Amino acid sequence: MYKSDYKNALKKVADRLVALQSPTDFGWDWVVTELTEHSPNPSAPNLYGVTALGLLDAYILTGNTTYLNTAKKVADYLVSLGSNRYHYQFDLEFLVRYAEISGKADYKNFASDVWNWMKSNLDRFADGHQVDLYNYYYERYGNSRGGATWATGDWAIAALVLGDEEWAKSMTDVIKANYTKMEPDPQEYQYVGWGKALKAFHAVDPENYASEIADIVSILEARQQADGHFTGWVQDEAYVIMGLVTVGTAKTLGIAEKAAEWLVEVQGYNSIEGGWILPDGNEYSEVTSEAGQAIYCVASTIVHDVAVSQLVATPTMVEIGGIVEIRVTVKNFGNVYETFNLTTNYGSIAQVEHIVDLEPGGERTFTYHWDTTGESTCFHTISALAHPVEGETYIYNNFRSVGVAIVSFIPEPATLKVEPSPAKGLREFKVNATINDLDAYWDMAGFDIILHYNTTMLDVVNVELGPFALNYNLTFQIIKEVNDEEGYIQMAYVWDFVNVPPEERPTPSGSGVLFTVTFKVTAEGEDQITFANVNLATFSNATKWCTESPIPIKYEVVHGTVKTLFPWKEDVNADGRINIYDLVQAASAYASYPGHPRWNPYADLDGDGRITIYDLVTITRIYGTIYDP
Repeated sequence: MYKSDYKNALKKVADRLVALQSPTDFGWDWVVTELTEHSPNPSAPNLYGVTALGLLDAYILTGNTTYLNTAKKVADYLVSLGSNRYHYQFDLEFLVRYAEISGKADYKNFASDVWNWMKSNLDRFADGHQVDLYNYYYERYGNSRGGATWATGDWAIAALVLGDEEWAKSMTDVIKANYTKMEPDPQEYQYVGWGKALKAFHAVDPENYASEIADIVSILEARQQADGHFTGWVQDEAYVIMGLVTVGTAKTLGIAEKAAEWLVEVQGYNSIEGGWILPDGNEYSEVTSEAGQAIYCVASTIVHDVAVSQLVATPTMVEIGGIVEIRVTVKNFGNVYETFNLTTNYGSIAQVEHIVDLEPGGERTFTYHWDTTGESTCFHTISALAHPVEGETYIYNNFRSVGVAIVSFIPEPATLKVEPSPAKGLREFKVNATINDLDAYWDMAGFDIILHYNTTMLDVVNVELGPFALNYNLTFQIIKEVNDEEGYIQMAYVWDFVNVPPEERPTPSGSGVLFTVTFKVTAEGEDQITFANVNLATFSNATKWCTESPIPIKYEVVHGTVKTLFPWKEDVNADGRINIYDLVQAASAYASYPGHPRWNPYADLDGDGRITIYDLVTITRIYGTIYDP
């Protein structure tokens, strides 16, 4: 059943309650069979809060302010009666909830004043008298423990929402001591008692009362009829639903939803749309509201949402006759058990059906292997559909699709390398990002490559395109970024389409340097230079690749390593060797000083600000030494 069905049912309830409200004392008649307005009689005093709670639910679900305004009349009437007197438990619950919804705390403060007065002036409500209160209702309901649990469970919840947790816990302990004695019940109130016990147990201390909750749930699960009802008295179903929804497990929500569907199906009689006719032939305003409250609980809590959470095809391009692995994952994002159909389509005729059972949060993966022998060389769509379940409104995640191109030929992958590796760095050094063994059939149109490096060891001095990129006109810059904080270089270039038309564009192939990075050594050490987020794109060719869009070129990567060491001071040119080249560089700067056109700071070995004979002699002392790391 869809949420809109519940919403319409609750709207009918609320419209009926609005029509039946007294224009003078703002309450309701007890028996309202066939009535379309309030009778001339005074309203029943015990129906205000319990009935008005249904109006608040309807307002929340529909946003109709008429329902809230009608509830306000009840709240104001209850306040007008004064706080130094007895009020019903439902009245206090209603006032607290109305205060929360309206944002007017005075109504909750009034309810607190009532509660404090009752505890101080009515012995059966005093601390430590919870057993007395239970026995009071037991007698009042004609020796019915179901009736006593129904009433005292509501008092426990009222105390709880008013902040009197200790009183609520003591009252719930009394219910715990008696809940197994609810049958036989001379008044047949056991179902409303069980429903209210569930709500109280879960609201007050769900862990402490876990075994009692499980016990009652087992009883209700066993007694639910095939069409969803329990006794057919509507009020029984209403309280059972509210208790089960409060517990909130997949099992209890499933039982509650089935019962709520029954309520919606049997709503209305004769010309009356919003009410329920009970087995005794009457409609009761309280029961009509309670049924609406139960419907609201289900509509606002139960979520139906099955989905295809993942659809993966590997590979996405395959030579005809190859095998494509298809993995479909379905998941239940709702909060009730679901049984649904899954349909997966792939290839020219393959359609696979599964019936899937999933618990809330559960998922299951189905794997298929598609032999593409005999398929056409074109772009194929693989799809998976998790058929929507009843009550599911968000269906945008039920379907997924992915494309696979079946082609006549796929070249071998190219290889990207960091070269040389290991790269040896002293003062400054270069590394190349190279492409190797690129098959011309790929018809490469551009690249987007990220290189990661260690920022504690290296600074980037320069990045420039290499001969391979230049020779094949891969020179139109999309991105050229150096991020020294995060340690990456991104180079994204395509063919120079501004100056080179497609028909004159050369076809890249073979091996070469895509770009060169010059690094400066900032610390000694050893680490990797690694590729990340590599994309090599083909030129569009629908005949070749079965799609109008460029496709990714297959590739492998070989990451590089780098070893850095600060050069010896005698190694003027920082090549790891003390030789004639160092002497020549120092001699070329002889007699120079800072600001001089021939000044070379690396030749000033003694740091005196001039290149002198002492610097050259220092080099000759270890002439011929090799210390290359």
